[in-house]
Amino acid sequence: SEIPVEVAPKVTVGQEASLSIPSIIDSPTVILKDSTGNVIPSKLESRDGKPKLVFTPPALGDYTAEIYDGPELKASVPVQSLAPKAQLGKPCDIILPVESGTENVRVVVTDPSGKEIPSNISRDNDGKLHLRCTPKQHGDFKTEIFSGPEKLGEIPISVIPKVN
Repeated sequence: SEIPVEVAPKVTVGQEASLSIPSIIDSPTVILKDSTGNVIPSKLESRDGKPKLVFTPPALGDYTAEIYDGPELKASVPVQSLAPKAQLGKPCDIILPVESGTENVRVVVTDPSGKEIPSNISRDNDGKLHLRCTPKQHGDFKTEIFSGPEKLGEIPISVIPKVN
């Protein structure tokens, strides 16, 4: 008999994600960890009657959702966090992983050569901050997020050639 192979769900860094939790346990405890074992903030919610782990991955890389029944580890689900994608020459809109209520937020977006490109941020009706910019070349861009002088984080943006 074959063992089913789970494909790691792919999520986008800085974007809220939800991961389906198998209904093998009545009231599971789920702990999300990054590749170095740090616990990542997450919450278990019921969506459409099914348990979902809701979280926002703060960085690129591999994560593991550990599912417990009491103290016993029942399953580990790998999760992969990827860079948001943007298309060359097209405006992109990326939600920034900034807690609502954070003041004086500014961003610095740099192209693959390290040159700053024009960008702006705006807050939507839900209080989420959106980054908007139009990349003029393909490659890996970097978005640094600040609140006043404090650097809150960094998000890579992978710019792909234009698709017709």
